[in-house]
Amino acid sequence: MSNIIFTNIAIDVTIGIDLGSFNVIKNQPFKGIVNIPHINGTDLHVIHFQHVIKENHDGDSDGTNDGAWLRYGYWFTRGNYYVVYNENQELYEIFQENDAIKYELVMKEYISRNMVSEYPKIDEENRWEILSDKINWSIVKSIIIPEKENNFVYVDSSMTTLEENDLLHRTLIKDGHFDDNENNNNNNNNNNLNDIFHYTRIKFKSKEAIRDNYKMEDFQDKSFYFNEIIINKKFSGEKNNFIGELQFSFLNSILFGNYGSSLQWHNMIELICQSSNINKNFIKFLDNILSVEINLIPNDYKDILINEKLWISLFKESFQKDNLPKTHSMLIKHHIIETETQHEQEQEQEQDDEIDEINYDEDEETEYHRLDSSEDEDGPTIVQGIYYG
Repeated sequence: MSNIIFTNIAIDVTIGIDLGSFNVIKNQPFKGIVNIPHINGTDLHVIHFQHVIKENHDGDSDGTNDGAWLRYGYWFTRGNYYVVYNENQELYEIFQENDAIKYELVMKEYISRNMVSEYPKIDEENRWEILSDKINWSIVKSIIIPEKENNFVYVDSSMTTLEENDLLHRTLIKDGHFDDNENNNNNNNNNNLNDIFHYTRIKFKSKEAIRDNYKMEDFQDKSFYFNEIIINKKFSGEKNNFIGELQFSFLNSILFGNYGSSLQWHNMIELICQSSNINKNFIKFLDNILSVEINLIPNDYKDILINEKLWISLFKESFQKDNLPKTHSMLIKHHIIETETQHEQEQEQEQDDEIDEINYDEDEETEYHRLDSSEDEDGPTIVQGIYYG
């Protein structure tokens, strides 16, 4: 079990733990969240905050009460933690307590005075486990470099990825704002900071992805790139770690409204769907995860967090278009794609009745076909109510 004790509630805040959230008012006698479960040694959780900060964040007040909403939080492993509000940074910060006896005495007092909340146990569909079961601390540490030897990492909506930084860097050089040689060292230094997502780079048109002697084959089918370069080389043959990064990028997207994480999530999905040589059990497992993920996105934010053009293309013409039935149904339910794709309309245009629901037999062997390309969307999301979805 893990526990989180709050020293004080200095400002009004929405506090979230995994998929649950609740509002706490300034100076309310709320002292924390206890008995946060850990199913196994790699089980992770995330605490997240949303509140107003001053728009002038240089330390000098601008004399107004107007501010901007900030969404941030911390992924953490097993341990006992304190949360303290930092007035200068206008952030709730987390610290680990290594003195277990001292911590337990404080926690028992707060529990006896009914000043803490138990970890939410209302998730009857077991969504958190489905959405995070392949994320482990090694994956998190490789993507967000922690300060010192902390068992937690900071995440917020403004954090960028290496891919975004490289794109910005190339754009600035192209526009004449930077000299490539002069700025190279600064760019490399920035890439080592812990405020950047070091997601696995997926470059569909790179030399790794398209071999000289197989240009047409690799352009149409990304199986070599997925299996040999991404899985075997980047993930050392561990497909579960690939799934873990996909889960991590999705949760950072939905919990923090992070642009780069949404982009990475879409890239990983597109790579799989553009590949014909994929294990059937792997696809079924992925289908279950994606359907839960899509169902979790609030309708108000689907235009921000979902790349509709990509999903439409994946279910019109891709190798995996018939192998993600749960995902397909959920996309239809949330009006992200139409009940019939254009591909189906062309084949069945003699039928006048509109298809309201598409059912698939998950155990049926299906053949693979092929696909096209993608885009990305971004934006912040707000936690509303006790649970998402």
